[in-house]
Amino acid sequence: MTIQYKGEFKELVKNNKLHRFTTQLQYCNDIIETKKIKSIIDELQIEHKDNSNKAIMKEYLEKIDSCQYRKKWCRLKPFQKEDRLINFIETEKISKDIADQLFEMHKDKKFNSKTITYDPTTSKITSINKLIKNDDGEYELKD
Repeated sequence: MTIQYKGEFKELVKNNKLHRFTTQLQYCNDIIETKKIKSIIDELQIEHKDNSNKAIMKEYLEKIDSCQYRKKWCRLKPFQKEDRLINFIETEKISKDIADQLFEMHKDKKFNSKTITYDPTTSKITSINKLIKNDDGEYELKD
């Protein structure tokens, strides 16, 4: 079962419990039992609010993360540049040895706005000047 369905299933169970206890509260005549049911209902409602707040917070943080990469290459922090480089390597399916050389160049701070073409609107590296695609469709580094 995927994570999405697990979350929906948990939410469905909580809503079912909440409905069951509110219905039971309507027909309850015992004061002690009424207090217990009210405390259960309060606990379920608090838990429900916490989960919705977590989802809102997660969505908000994802938006912030995506906005952080919408800067010029020279304005990105080193870890952000490395993340974009990893993304480029994975999408272009660059071999491990060339990827290692690219990471070395990144560590030596040899990448700048002139050597890397970065599109801030899509938050992706579009090309690296020192990287050339050969006839086989594989990448090579030029010196």
